[in-house]
Amino acid sequence: MTTKGWRARKMKNARIGFGPMAVVLGAVAATLPLGCGAEVRPATGQLMISVSSDMLPGRDFDDVRVTVSDPRMSGEIVRGWRWGDGGAGARLPGTVAVIGIPDGSGAVTSVRVEGWQSGMLRVVREARVRVPDQGTVLLRTPVEWSCLDVLPDRLAPRDAVRTCRDEETCVGGRCVPIDEQSVLTLATYSDAIVFGGGAPDGAGGACFDVLGAFASARVYVPENFTGACGITRPGDGADLNVAVALGPGGAGYCAPDACLVPLDRDAPGGWRQVGARLVVPEAVCDRGARIAVATGARSKTEAVPPCSEWSSVGVGSGTSAEPIVLVPSGTDAGIDASVRDASVGPAADAAAAGSDASLQDASIGPITDAGAPDAMASPDTGVTDAGCVNETDTAFCQRNGAQCGPFSGQDNCGRGRTLPSCGACVGLGQSCGGGGVPNRCGCASESEAFFCARNQYACGALTGVDNCATTRTASSCGACPAGQACGAGGVP
Repeated sequence: MTTKGWRARKMKNARIGFGPMAVVLGAVAATLPLGCGAEVRPATGQLMISVSSDMLPGRDFDDVRVTVSDPRMSGEIVRGWRWGDGGAGARLPGTVAVIGIPDGSGAVTSVRVEGWQSGMLRVVREARVRVPDQGTVLLRTPVEWSCLDVLPDRLAPRDAVRTCRDEETCVGGRCVPIDEQSVLTLATYSDAIVFGGGAPDGAGGACFDVLGAFASARVYVPENFTGACGITRPGDGADLNVAVALGPGGAGYCAPDACLVPLDRDAPGGWRQVGARLVVPEAVCDRGARIAVATGARSKTEAVPPCSEWSSVGVGSGTSAEPIVLVPSGTDAGIDASVRDASVGPAADAAAAGSDASLQDASIGPITDAGAPDAMASPDTGVTDAGCVNETDTAFCQRNGAQCGPFSGQDNCGRGRTLPSCGACVGLGQSCGGGGVPNRCGCASESEAFFCARNQYACGALTGVDNCATTRTASSCGACPAGQACGAGGVP
């Protein structure tokens, strides 16, 4: 079916609300309550599909559809939530119960969750799982920022950011295989692990106050390091929270100068600690976003939804008239509360802020994870015995002309300092020391012979772009054997 056909398709059997909605599979169809109260508990096995989002319903998307298909059904069954046009009662998280009547078929149920905005498909998450014969298991299918416009090829418009092949789905901004999920690896369902410790109607539950938790956060520029997007871990413990930091008008939960997309700790599309690194979805690096790190509130997990006017749990709003103080990493939070990161709001004048200008503008040069604890660095209280104020790691690297790689030297106070890295090189062919200068990004130009061979030229002149993105000309890529002429066979 074409993309236009999908967009025009009307939802059937749609129900707007926030309690368990049921889909019955098998030869016998039972009549089950579909209200907002206690979870449905059939005598047979049950798959509970949970739909949540790190974005703001009603603004970042206005229509969510859950499609269930199974060999034991005729066609597809669609459930959903809508905002606007009479959908003011819609709430997330929401659940859809898939009830399996045991028939010995071993059939696999397919689940597809779609997030739409103004009639345009924006997010798709797909999964396959066998409904258990007994008990109730939880399948989480979040509508994620990192998967915005990363769509299946069969459904994607031409302007999609990325497309996933058949048998793939987006998780954390990456296309991964749609493998059958074993019920043995899925969590046993309970209301508490979806609705913030409470019930689907919000009773007894708690939500996560995004804007409050990040009221005074530090902003970092993530880097791809050994294939993982992240930063040197700035802290540890259960009170660490991480969000994608976007500019005004971005997705997520917004103040006048910034929008934040909260990430769940240890979730597939969230953040996690890996050794000394704090790792976030690769989409954050791919899209040039930054990350905000805050302390003081218990880490948000998948069990606790964000607070908003559309939340099933708690009360709150996804917008605020109060500014968020996002302090660039490496600066003292007490210097000036008006300091802003350039990617998430107006940057204060570097001189007025009293901070390193490189922390305001990433275009000045490679930025490291300044301000993060570093086991290799000398202990640094910030002030020497002589009263000298130690420069930041970023200023230390830039003063010594070090753009990349590990670097050792004396800081501005005459103390020895060793850093594991002064940054990473970006751009075609760029590597640390590649131009012959240690700790400087550069590119070692390929030989003329390799330039010809890479472009599959065996003879004649060649003009093209080399491995350093420089246009160059090779006067001759070789000579032909006796009796042959360059290009005589129809191939230049």
